Amino acid sequence: MESGRPLAAERGQRDVRTAVSEIDLKRARTEDDALKLMRDELRTPIAGATDLYVALNFGTLQARKFVDIWAIDDLRGFTMRGQTLIIGALATYADAINSPLVAQRLPMLAQAARLVGGPPASPVTLISPLIDWNIGS
Repeated sequence: MESGRPLAAERGQRDVRTAVSEIDLKRARTEDDALKLMRDELRTPIAGATDLYVALNFGTLQARKFVDIWAIDDLRGFTMRGQTLIIGALATYADAINSPLVAQRLPMLAQAARLVGGPPASPVTLISPLIDWNIGS
């Protein structure tokens, strides 16, 4: 028992199956930094790391070298490129709910974000891992 709480094994739970010490993480501050680290060091981009924790727990984590892109503000929110709505890689549910561009161009995304990304999760939960499509004119 540590700090008054039973250990995972005592609670009938298993420990994390992948050693955290095997993880090599670097942080990028710009898109160029991230792209260089991905190209030169074959790093996998992460932001938030929920999927990383799941893979660590199940012992299915393949990648060991990561680049954290959470600090790259240029990847946040929504913008227009011509007639195309661009969804930033770090766009959150809250961004979708509050974006005038989303309300105008893709109102169903704002509605879905209200249903799926409730208030506790919406400021930090990313949309990009859940979608893989372009919205054009």
